Amino acid sequence: MRRIFTLAFAFLFIISVHAQDQITNTAAISNTFSGVGTKPWAIPPAASLIWQNVRVPDDNLVAGVSLAGDEKSDFLVLSDFNFSIPLNYSIAQIIVDVYGNSSRNNTIVVPYLQLIKTTNSGYNPIPGSIAKSGFVRFDSPKSSTQTYGSSCSQLCYWNTTLGPADVNDPAFGLVIQFGNNAGSPQQSLASIDYITITLVLSQQSPLPVNFIGFTGNKTPIGTQLSWKVGDESDVKFYNVERSNNGIIFNSIGMVRATGDKEYSFTDVQPSENLTYYRIKNVDMDDRFKYSTILSFRNGKSELMFKAFPTLVHSSVTLQHDVSSAGSKITINSADGRLIKSLVPNSNAIQTSVDLSNQHSGLYIIRYDNGLGKVQTVKVVKD
Repeated sequence: MRRIFTLAFAFLFIISVHAQDQITNTAAISNTFSGVGTKPWAIPPAASLIWQNVRVPDDNLVAGVSLAGDEKSDFLVLSDFNFSIPLNYSIAQIIVDVYGNSSRNNTIVVPYLQLIKTTNSGYNPIPGSIAKSGFVRFDSPKSSTQTYGSSCSQLCYWNTTLGPADVNDPAFGLVIQFGNNAGSPQQSLASIDYITITLVLSQQSPLPVNFIGFTGNKTPIGTQLSWKVGDESDVKFYNVERSNNGIIFNSIGMVRATGDKEYSFTDVQPSENLTYYRIKNVDMDDRFKYSTILSFRNGKSELMFKAFPTLVHSSVTLQHDVSSAGSKITINSADGRLIKSLVPNSNAIQTSVDLSNQHSGLYIIRYDNGLGKVQTVKVVKD
């Protein structure tokens, strides 16, 4: 066994005001285990060397491997995903996203990916959690995201039942292997930027606050963030968090809850680059909830278009930029048929869409803000 690197990332938390929540965390610890004839992973700075002749270098490289013919990589183990799920929740779905890159199109595959529990000497696979092989391919030269656990063409559900105690265990994680699909001696270079596990949760009691507005403005002393809440109850404080990539967030300040329902905070050390913000509210019982994510650059802010849950049983909640008179939401099936069209409430940042009468499958949701900007997300109806 060779311990090769440590990933230390904060977690991303996206939460619904309805029946299901989603929490996405990255791994904190990685090990590798060799197989018969497998190729070792390289880590920075050595990993960066394998990309020196690639047209577009990977600035976010965490680990890389060079594969030729039908070679496969060592087994990469990620564990300690830093989950802390309350015991009154149940886990409805587990989704794994692999963020990576390849030097050649459609050559890198993932022949093996499985949820595990690590041990002192290695790991034990979780029964029923192995993914289908051969579906994941990374495109060149840009970074790609491949998902297990949400797309029915790959794997709709892990055939396993896990509870909060299982995923909160630092030993909970996954093992992944890369392979070359080229079928020739020519080398393919592959990298991993990071891997996340998303838990889709169900819970009985409502969370303490609804966010109904979130904006950012440039001021002489920094970036002023303002948010409005509704139905504020038993809230202790609001944490303001910032990110440079919309995934890894860090706290930059705290505002005490006063019951006024309108709050503001100024980031006095803002970045000149694209920056993401979110608000975390914490109640008296230490339960918490996040706002949607606000992107900010050059004095302009907008809310990121999000849908949750991404695995839909009856309704899906959409978080979007502030709606105007011309805003419109459309839902299409995977084959392009228009399923539904609706107009969001004026000045809304959140819209609920009923899909209970729709057939199972993939749906594309399109949000047109009426001002020339169109965004899309995909969801799967169970």
